[in-house]
Amino acid sequence: MKLLRAGASLLALSLTGTALAQDATEETAPTVGEIVVTAQFRAQNLQDTPLAITAVSGELLQQRGQTNVSEIAAQAPNVTLKPQGQELGPGIIAFIRGVGQTDPNFALEPGVGMYIDDVYLPTLTGSLLDLTDLDRVEVLRGPQGTLAGRNSLGGSIKLYSKKPEGSNSGSMEATYGRYNRIDVRGLFDLKLSENLFMRVAGVTKNIDGYVKRLDYNLTHPGTNVPTFAKGANPVLGNVGGTSSVAGKVSLRWQPTETVDINLSGDYTRERNEPGANVLLYANTSAVFDGPNASFTGGRPFLQGTNGAGIPLNCMFVPNGVNSCDTITGYDRRFISYATYADPARPDSQMPYKPTFTDPHSDLDNYGAALTIDVDVSDQLKLKSITSWRQYTADWSYDSDGSPIANNNLNQTQKNRQWSQELRLSGKVLDDKLDFTVGGFYFDTRGTFTGRINLNYAGIDFRHGPDPTPAKNKAIFANFTYALSDAANLTGGIRQSWDEKDYGYVRKNPDGTNIQGPCNFFLGAPTAGPTGIGNQPNCLLFGLDGLTAKFRDNRVDWRVAADYRFSPEFLFYAQVSTGYRAGGVNPRPFFPSQATAFRPETITAYEAGFKSDLFDRKLRLNVSAFFNDYKNIILSSVNCLDLATAGPGDHRRQRRACGLRTSGPPT
Repeated sequence: MKLLRAGASLLALSLTGTALAQDATEETAPTVGEIVVTAQFRAQNLQDTPLAITAVSGELLQQRGQTNVSEIAAQAPNVTLKPQGQELGPGIIAFIRGVGQTDPNFALEPGVGMYIDDVYLPTLTGSLLDLTDLDRVEVLRGPQGTLAGRNSLGGSIKLYSKKPEGSNSGSMEATYGRYNRIDVRGLFDLKLSENLFMRVAGVTKNIDGYVKRLDYNLTHPGTNVPTFAKGANPVLGNVGGTSSVAGKVSLRWQPTETVDINLSGDYTRERNEPGANVLLYANTSAVFDGPNASFTGGRPFLQGTNGAGIPLNCMFVPNGVNSCDTITGYDRRFISYATYADPARPDSQMPYKPTFTDPHSDLDNYGAALTIDVDVSDQLKLKSITSWRQYTADWSYDSDGSPIANNNLNQTQKNRQWSQELRLSGKVLDDKLDFTVGGFYFDTRGTFTGRINLNYAGIDFRHGPDPTPAKNKAIFANFTYALSDAANLTGGIRQSWDEKDYGYVRKNPDGTNIQGPCNFFLGAPTAGPTGIGNQPNCLLFGLDGLTAKFRDNRVDWRVAADYRFSPEFLFYAQVSTGYRAGGVNPRPFFPSQATAFRPETITAYEAGFKSDLFDRKLRLNVSAFFNDYKNIILSSVNCLDLATAGPGDHRRQRRACGLRTSGPPT
């Protein structure tokens, strides 16, 4: 698949405020401040960098009350940053210029690179970072294939912490708000010795959920829906609430004037409610396949108090044009009837019912980083970045917001990673050529485990733990040559090597092996492969124990030119490439679908200007881009052909969806 995308972005920043007194009689007008960025591996004024960058200082974030990385999008054009939905757990959805990813599974890769202190975060899970004690945030738009490497074809987001200074100072801040919001954050900076400093920062954030989970039976007297409450209280709980605590300790040692060593460790603990969601539309009979080939004898997802099946329809939609709910006494905009339970009655094809899930979204995320900067000479600098990180995320999902379990999941994702990057930077040719060369190594070990209860598909199984080890190696070089005092030519190249393995583990919920093939495929007169008379989860037979591999290498490049017409106006143009690494299909239904897929690639053409106008009272930065986007990785979750494949013709449905038992999937 290929996509051509064009667009433009504009960033205008105007600062006003109280003038700073120079003496008793002299004042200066407020101006746009200078922001230093390191997007090209060296310190540069933001306005001298030939890239579309939004850079925000930590002080400005604090003034705006922005404490979450998702809030940065408010001042970054063409950037979308949002918390993950309930289905995908504690993480972030990141898109820049329409390029990104929403699925946190290790088999897939993000399209926007996330970094904290130049340490790469490989998954969307655990990337919803708090902005405590930051020096600045840099949002780089457009492919960063040479500067940031793989998975930054949309752009990259880089967070830089404040370093210890030995100021013997500190601060404390507390916030109280609606829904019992309580935020407390603090920091202190100490001088331990003449050349050793320590900085400690911490934050805790708590807020109640704003969507109420109500028991349908207790709020609708006389209904056929059974109760899920433990008493007379109709409120089962809330969703959308958060409770987190995070801390970071940083040490800075400067044994000589030419050596700067920074060591940091951090820990984040979240014990949240599931993400807030409400049901907007419902229109299904909510029944499993019948017991025989004519689909007669329905098997309801939920049986009512009179034994009849309950459809999933508009009576569970609390608000909006698709609602026929009759509830009163509550704010209908913020109501959910989700129970996080599947009360279906067991039978021979689905013997693992009923199931009950604890509503939660938990995360333990921690790591350490060591950065060493050495001034080898006045013209040569060496930088080493070593990092180790680990997290465990565990979350539940009730997809339909009703007492009827259409899709009920509990998922656990674990990751352990370490990385090493070396950079050698310098200036030669009478300081006309500024260069950086380096290498990068990244090793991650991830596993995904889930109780995947898909009543709409007639399967209920244990997915995993699926091991997904992956590695990335790269060498890179970037340079800027001063053609004149006003003109520069910038170039970069990066060679990357990727590898990823995926192991499939598919079991019944009790850990027993899935039996198959389905009796339906052997000619038994059952209502398809999920009707009574088939073995539980037999559609997944043959997947357990399979492995798949992805291997690839890639060269990315960038060429940019800039010309400063005046101290107030810089014009630049560039062509750059990037890629999102390929991977392996994590959710096959047939062995033939356990295959690898190719990387996405992008070539971007961009031109723009940066200006400081009216004596630096107004900053106006404009960029226009054109993306040639190829081999886009998409997840197919349904098939339009099913509408024409009749309810009993499962063989035809399988062919229509490309779910074949031989040959490549479509």
